[in-house]
Amino acid sequence: MPEPTLEEKVSALSRPRAYPVDAVSIESIETHWSWVFLTPEHVYKLKKPVTTDCLDFSQLEKRHHNCLEECRLNRRLAESVYLGVVPLVRNSAGELRIEDHGETVDWLVHMRRLPRDLMLNEMMRRGRIPPDKLSPALSRLCNFYLEAQPVAMSQAVWIKRFSDGIANNQRCLLDPRYRLDPEQVSHIMLAQKTFLGEYSDLLQQRLADNRVIEAHGDLRPEHVCLTDPPVIIDCLEFDRTLRLLDPVDELAYFRIECEAARAPEVGLYFFEQYQKQTHDCASLPLSWFYLAYRASTRARLAAMHLLDDPDQKRRNWLAEATTYLRLARHYTRWTTR
Repeated sequence: MPEPTLEEKVSALSRPRAYPVDAVSIESIETHWSWVFLTPEHVYKLKKPVTTDCLDFSQLEKRHHNCLEECRLNRRLAESVYLGVVPLVRNSAGELRIEDHGETVDWLVHMRRLPRDLMLNEMMRRGRIPPDKLSPALSRLCNFYLEAQPVAMSQAVWIKRFSDGIANNQRCLLDPRYRLDPEQVSHIMLAQKTFLGEYSDLLQQRLADNRVIEAHGDLRPEHVCLTDPPVIIDCLEFDRTLRLLDPVDELAYFRIECEAARAPEVGLYFFEQYQKQTHDCASLPLSWFYLAYRASTRARLAAMHLLDDPDQKRRNWLAEATTYLRLARHYTRWTTR
């Protein structure tokens, strides 16, 4: 029999009988690279057979490997959530079912479903969160950073990562199809290039001090759940290079996401308390450079969606890109000693 199409897999997984235990209901969420299926107690993630500049899910074996990596990496900060990798099987009756007997046609990441009302982004929407609610998640993150092994990397490679990133951000954000303010973009990028040219020693010192580690890679409020104990999910699993970060840089990214979500106090709490709890006090100009750089990168990622979404979503992506550019402009004012 021919291999089932993605549409056939999604259709099957949208029905309760496809699951090991019949589910009362199934919610499905489509992302750029996956389909996510939620039962009342569990979550199953199916990778799309896509290939991009940064990942290749085109073959069954590659999707299987990525599923295994996603579980392995996420168990560092959410061991109780990531239950394993399970097969999607075509049984003797031709039905597609999870963990049945028959031919494996794909693989899924199997997770425990988390309470939506305890996800940090949902709590942020409801109002201010007292520090005692945030402290356990922060402590878990600090311990993770302190226990991580430093990554060996040359100074030249480390600096080039940022110079290439700035160039990539500038090239994309100046694309006239996105209709962003070219003067603002050029100003933001010039400030970051100036910092990199004149004060790269601040970045080099972080590497020399063994501060660069294999981090989470995609630390955002929607990936933090304030259960007891707290868990941090959805790390960036497909490219190790993108996980090799200075924790202050990763927390700058988190802070930018909190500011964009109009909860700046949450990001600032994590940013400042990390430095106090770990005694890792990066210089203010370097911290501001990280903030400006990450805001620019998020503006680029938002802008890239403008070409493939309908009008309503396009307006949303444009507003998001503009918000991140505003934040980048704010922080570039302080990237000097």
